Amino acid sequence: EERREIPRQTWGRKFQNAFRGVWLGIRTERSLWVHSVFAIGVVFAAWCRHVQSWQWCTLLSCIVIVFVAEIFNTALERLAKAIATQYDPHVRDALDLASAAVLLAAAGAVTVGLFAFLARLDDATQKKDASVEDAGPRVWWEVCSNPRPRHLLRTTPAISTIVTEIAVAI
Repeated sequence: EERREIPRQTWGRKFQNAFRGVWLGIRTERSLWVHSVFAIGVVFAAWCRHVQSWQWCTLLSCIVIVFVAEIFNTALERLAKAIATQYDPHVRDALDLASAAVLLAAAGAVTVGLFAFLARLDDATQKKDASVEDAGPRVWWEVCSNPRPRHLLRTTPAISTIVTEIAVAI
């Protein structure tokens, strides 16, 4: 059997193939849709919370890392289906490792998101000169519905506010 060499591709063709891969993943992979829903939720929450530039960079980097891990996992799954006609423990292990990469990327992203949103919540509640409007609607609601003095809210955020922000981040 004669092996043919893969022809060289232009940069334009390489980018065309890359965008085809992105489209293929979005069109056919359910996992990417799930990650997309969470990514949109995080972006919306970050926008609502007015996170700082470094937090935006960190959150968006985490989103990209999760998508990259998922696309690599998908590529390995498709390659495994193409070359393995029978059960092979080596293929199973490779697929499990790829899935573990996605799991770790997602868990890391959630952890970073929690830190970013809790830091932003802490900033909003501990500003000495902050008005209630600067702190956002959830903190405003806590001030209005909580019998505690306002100065205590600034130094000790209510547990319900933290839980609400975590739920929004996830």
